[in-house]
Amino acid sequence: MCVWAAAMSDYYKQSKIVKPKLILLEKKMAELKEAEDNLAAAEHELAEVTALKERLRKKFDAQMSEKNALQERAAKTRKKMDQANRLINSLQDNKDRWIKSAQEFKSLK
Repeated sequence: MCVWAAAMSDYYKQSKIVKPKLILLEKKMAELKEAEDNLAAAEHELAEVTALKERLRKKFDAQMSEKNALQERAAKTRKKMDQANRLINSLQDNKDRWIKSAQEFKSLK
């Protein structure tokens, strides 16, 4: 009986030490569960944002390639326009010269 009383005394003393630790463990486990839930939500949001970023990157790349193609076409058109202007100007000079030559030929008759 003495052994039983000593065991009960030891159990009581140890339970005073262990019981608060068990309560704290339960609280920390609840906090861990909440933190894991928050982490899962944040990871899900990150995945959505990453997918959106990738879609926007692809759209941006497509728009940039289209822009570059348009700039190349504009440069080619500008070059053709410059060549046409030079041709027109040279033809205008020839027209003036031909008119003068024609007038000179008429005066020679």
